[in-house]
Amino acid sequence: MEDLLKSVIESCQKVSKKSKYVHINEKAILSYIRKIPKVLTQAYDYDAKIHYFDKSRENLLNYIFILGSVNFGSGFLLDTPDRSKQFGYRTIASRLKEYFENNHSLSSDRLISLNLDCSNRIFKIPQDTEDGRQIGMLYRSAIAEMGQFIENQYNGSFSRAAEEALESTQIFLEKLINLNSFGDIAICGGQKVYFLKKAQLLIADIIRALNYSPLSHKKLLAKLTIFPDNHLANVLRIENILEYSSELKNKVDNKIELLQGTDEEVELRAATVCAGQDIVQNRKKFGFETNAVEIDWYLWNVAKSSYTYTRKATHKTKTLFY
Repeated sequence: MEDLLKSVIESCQKVSKKSKYVHINEKAILSYIRKIPKVLTQAYDYDAKIHYFDKSRENLLNYIFILGSVNFGSGFLLDTPDRSKQFGYRTIASRLKEYFENNHSLSSDRLISLNLDCSNRIFKIPQDTEDGRQIGMLYRSAIAEMGQFIENQYNGSFSRAAEEALESTQIFLEKLINLNSFGDIAICGGQKVYFLKKAQLLIADIIRALNYSPLSHKKLLAKLTIFPDNHLANVLRIENILEYSSELKNKVDNKIELLQGTDEEVELRAATVCAGQDIVQNRKKFGFETNAVEIDWYLWNVAKSSYTYTRKATHKTKTLFY
């Protein structure tokens, strides 16, 4: 099989070059990189405020793999009485943390047999709307699928899975992308487009959770792209790095769903990946040693914390991948 991480960059570049809906403004990138802090070492910090921590490596990785499997839902509206808030990452991370602090772990066999009611209780998913019922079933399926994956491929050991993810990444990814919730590969113009957002993020999160120095996995981290989702695209749009066609702009601004796998959605994610790579390369020209994981961390955090970005609607897509 082709080098999967290399395929992400190459396939996204092919799409971006022929894109009808999204254009990358290279001049805006040169202007924007001056806003980014010179040092981004915080990108490797494990935030214990919202994440579970355990001295047991196996329990900690148990949490990380489950969180990685259910790290989606931005296109679903279900978290507040008026349904105005998305079901976001910090929400699911904190709720899973709360469960682990009270129960310590969820072994692979328990994940396989976890019923829908229990899954909904863990993540406190409201069941009084269609979106709530839909995401509840998707979460339960993703959890069971991850349990089966760990049981079948690693004899129930999350530690073994993590070791392979870091030391034999290609082999790990070849297995992981067979899962419905990690098979983040689209078709555009008759060609496969690789994103692997959750798979790449899982690798980065393993490094963070185990408190590894980024230098110890420098080569692996350098192969990862930014993790393309709606929040990163929104920041890049507001900074004029991504320029939308009038048709795409109308859909995003009016909160019209972009269906997963449509040319608009695929081109938008591909452009996000390519813009991230361009930011990394241009920062290096200015003498700042960096990688896409650090840029992703910075973009995602400003997307969530600055009114400059939160004031504008992100694109909405119901998907298993973000």
